[in-house]
This record gives sequence, structure tokens and C-alpha cells, in this order.
Amino acid sequence: MIRAVAAIKDLNRTKRDALPGILVVTGAEEYLRAEVRQALLRRLGEDVDVLPFDPEAHEDVAVDLLDELCTGSLFGSGKVIVVEGASGVVNSCASVLESILKDPPEARLVLDDESLVTRRGKKVTMPKALQALEEKGAWVVDCEPLHASPYGFGKAAWDHELARWIVQRAEVAKKKIELPVAHALASRVGSGLRGIASELDKLILQVGEGERILMSHVDAAIRTGEEATIFELVDAFGARDLDGTIAAANRLFDRGVKDERGHRSFRSTDIVARAIPMIARRLRELGRLVEMTRRGDDFDEAVEAVLGRGRGWLGRKLRPQLDARDPRELGDAVVALCETETALKRSAGDARDLLMRFLVEHARGRIAIAAPTVGGSGRGGGPFSGRPMPR
Repeated sequence: MIRAVAAIKDLNRTKRDALPGILVVTGAEEYLRAEVRQALLRRLGEDVDVLPFDPEAHEDVAVDLLDELCTGSLFGSGKVIVVEGASGVVNSCASVLESILKDPPEARLVLDDESLVTRRGKKVTMPKALQALEEKGAWVVDCEPLHASPYGFGKAAWDHELARWIVQRAEVAKKKIELPVAHALASRVGSGLRGIASELDKLILQVGEGERILMSHVDAAIRTGEEATIFELVDAFGARDLDGTIAAANRLFDRGVKDERGHRSFRSTDIVARAIPMIARRLRELGRLVEMTRRGDDFDEAVEAVLGRGRGWLGRKLRPQLDARDPRELGDAVVALCETETALKRSAGDARDLLMRFLVEHARGRIAIAAPTVGGSGRGGGPFSGRPMPR
């Protein structure tokens, strides 16, 4: 049985005529099973026909499956039959499947099932029918979650399956990303493949015509620690998501921020001093986008003028935030933020209270709703820790 990363690499390099007649994908990582299937289809060509085969819709599964495989494609350059939930087919149609490998038809067959093998700890047991298929040339691909630890003792921290999968995915888009950079991406996003794939797609767009995705691109696109929390706060505030805004603010006060000397500070004044400029920047971006689109400029052109080239992904993120406020409400938020900053500099109240008052007033939707209760660890003090926000 082949691990998914190795299988994708082999599929990308194998000549079309040498691709397996039967590809079996199994394992708990559904996204990875789809990636392996896609690698086969990509190698066969864009015009190949992909046809699902539902065993439960056929009385004689073996005969109908063989007939489908032996029938040529009407429109494409080839045909791939995909059977999902294929454990029954593997066991009941073993002789037909073996005959397919012995005398391959024009079409190829993909058998997809999460639980085709039995797992007990590190021990993996294949049913005899599946073992026979593998011995006769079928590719059996293990799509369990990818390892995010080094391949062996003494190996570099970034030398692991998950980083190699990221490298392979970038290569499909004709981009290069080194293993240390891929490791940093995975560390910041987490091990969920959908989330990593989404962030990688953003990086590919950000790089534009460039060939390499560098650490500087990852640093610019994916923030860590308190930077990530500040961006969560800014995005929730921009979208007028009051619950999300308050939750992000509480996380920010819980985590603290690094001061100029690199020490973590939980002082309310330090935290608010970091948050206010980021909120102001978002309000300026939204204000300029509103101004340009209202005078008739194309939205994409406005995004390029305000945010810079290759930042269309951020423009799409800001689009719903434009609809959350009219120009007057944007102006009111800017004035109120300036007043909050002035009050902070004059020590005219607890810093956390000042920020929370502003957030509740200007993240609240147009229809008044009950204000949420603010939780958090209580670091930074202030009368808003653990009681309903004022309306």
C-alpha cells in the first residue's frame, strides 16, 4: 500500500500508458482521497470522461461494471469509472476486477472507500481480495491523515509528509515552495488539509507571475499569535459581526501582545494601542473602496488601486464588509475611533473599556440586538470583564 504523498508524486510522473488500470483509495482523510483521484484525472487529460457508478443501482454489479469499462468514451479521450463506497465491489467482484488487470479495457477504474482496510494501532490489514488486486498491478493508496513530524530520527523539523504534500500542490500550480516554508505554512494554519489548501491558493495568487513562494509571502499573508487575533478582530468588526468582534477582542486581551522589547504584555493600554491602528487602517480601506465604487470605478480596479496588485483575494474578503455600512456609518466609526484614541492618550478611562465601548457601538448591526456577555480571563481589568456590554 502506498502513502498518498508518494502516490500523488508517482501519478504526476507516470506516463499516461503506464497509469494503473485500477486505483484504490482508502483512509479517513476524505480531502486527500479526492486529491489522489484528481492527480490521476489530471494525468489522463482534461477531456477525459468521469462517470460515477453506484453499485446499489445495478442488479448484476459485476456484469454492468465490466460492460461500462469496456464501452469507450463518446466525447472524451478516455473514461474513468468512479465507485464510491466500494468495499462491497472489491469483495463481490474480485474475479472481474482481476480480469480487468490481466486484460485492461480502455477505461480506468477508481475504487474509493474510507474503510477498505482494518487498522489496529500501526498495524494495517488488507482483505485478501484487495491484496490480490495489488499483487496484480492495482495501486492501493493509503489516505490516512498526513504525518506532521519528521520522517526519521535526526531529520530536520520540516522534513515531513504534510510539508511534502504542500510542495507537490504548489508544483501543480507551477510554483515552488521550499520544505521549510511549507512547514511554516502548516504550523501556522494547522494540519487541516482544506485550510492549508485555501491559504496556499491565496499565496499562489499573491505571488502572481513569480515562481517562488517565499517565507516573506507567508509572513505577509498568514499572521501568528496576537497578529492573527488582531486580524480576526478587524475582519469581524468590518463585517459588523458583534459576537465575533467581542470574542476576538477577548482572545486578544487573554493572549496579550509583544511590546517593543519583545516581551509579552497584558496591559490594556498596550493591547488597545496595537488594535486601534489596525481598525483605522481597515476603515480607511473600506472608505476609499466605497468612494471609488460610488463614482463608477470597477470594483477590481478599485481593489488594485487601494490594496495593491495581486491582492484580489483580500478584495473578495472585503466585499461583504462594504455592504455592512453606508458611507455615513463609516464616517461615524472613524470619528468615534479618533475620540477613543484621544481618550486613551489622556487616560480618560480604562483602555479595555474604551475599546469595548467603541466596538459594541460600531460593530452592532443596524437593528439593535442584545449585547453579548464578555468573558475572558479578566486580564487588563475594567468593568466590562464578565458582564453585559452597555447598549
